[in-house]
Amino acid sequence: MSHVKPNWIYDCDTGVGKTIMGLEHHKKFFDDSKILIVAPASKINEGGWQRTIAEHYPNIEYETCTYNMLPKRYTNYKDYFVIFDESHRLKNSTGVWGKAGYNLTKIAKGFILLSATPIPNGWEDSINYFKMFELTKNKTQFIRNNAITSVEAGYMEILGWRNEAKLTNMWKTISRRLSKDEATDLPPLVFENVYFQASKTYKTIKKDRIYNGVLFDNQMKLRHGLRLNTNLDKKVEYIKEFVENTNDNIIIFYNYDDELKLLQENISKTTYICNGHEKNYPKKEEWESIKNTVTLANYKSGSEAVEFTYANIIVYFSPTESYTEFYQSYGRCYRNGQTQKVTAYKFVTKDTIEADIYKALDNKQDFNTTLWEKENLKEIK
Repeated sequence: MSHVKPNWIYDCDTGVGKTIMGLEHHKKFFDDSKILIVAPASKINEGGWQRTIAEHYPNIEYETCTYNMLPKRYTNYKDYFVIFDESHRLKNSTGVWGKAGYNLTKIAKGFILLSATPIPNGWEDSINYFKMFELTKNKTQFIRNNAITSVEAGYMEILGWRNEAKLTNMWKTISRRLSKDEATDLPPLVFENVYFQASKTYKTIKKDRIYNGVLFDNQMKLRHGLRLNTNLDKKVEYIKEFVENTNDNIIIFYNYDDELKLLQENISKTTYICNGHEKNYPKKEEWESIKNTVTLANYKSGSEAVEFTYANIIVYFSPTESYTEFYQSYGRCYRNGQTQKVTAYKFVTKDTIEADIYKALDNKQDFNTTLWEKENLKEIK
């Protein structure tokens, strides 16, 4: 920690021990201050921070606050040392959470930010952090000084960035990247693509914008309709055979309830669920004894505050549009405690929105409305 400053961003891979790093940072720089841990509600409710403090640092005074409550409560924490866990939630400098987080850093004794993906979409995501560290005044100044912009589309669009070397050097004054390879001795992680052809349903929805009495009459409904119907039947058929031909523990990430229902109907093995309604995946003390299981995890619930290191096979039944969720999802399996090679299978339906989403994720980008319009809208019209 020799390069670390009192206020700092820990830009670290999932599963390298950011919780311990945060507590050690407090010991080194702010051991006379109470701690505030700001984290997603799922992480606070899961109790990971509380268990780690009880085990490694039992006598400290600390409080917790969810991001949802932060805008209402941040003024209560003057002179605390603040740990922002999953701090990418603050990246929007004009959002409610981003503003509250920024304001809290101005009254705190000190602060650190913990995230595996602090700037998933590039330099625009860095603005609020640079504000916190007083490296820029506001978003307007940052865009004016560093962005290449255009208004041809009728709104300001960022086309690229000037001064990237300068921005990189600025970032290095407040953060350093720590990868799993540097922090842990983990077995390999391998990604493999499994390809499918677009279904007739997909082609009908794309061409006619209506299917089975459902009208896809706006871009959002169309986008979700296409995502769900790339090729459900062939994917399920593949999963059935795949699951029956291994005794390994498998995690399947999905997006939609319709996907979950089909998977449950077609998988006969012991099945665990991790989603917004149900979390019944095995406890740590059971991990060594379980085998030949399938865990069905929704991205929103399965990419934060959970560990799946009992599994060594990941299947992406369909992709998330969020690079942060994608990156953090495989970090649930591939982290400290994993002893086996991890293989992640991405189900990719060729020449569909699904392939476009994976293209963005492979470029470490969210798949957003702008990319959707560029990749698909001209073909659909």
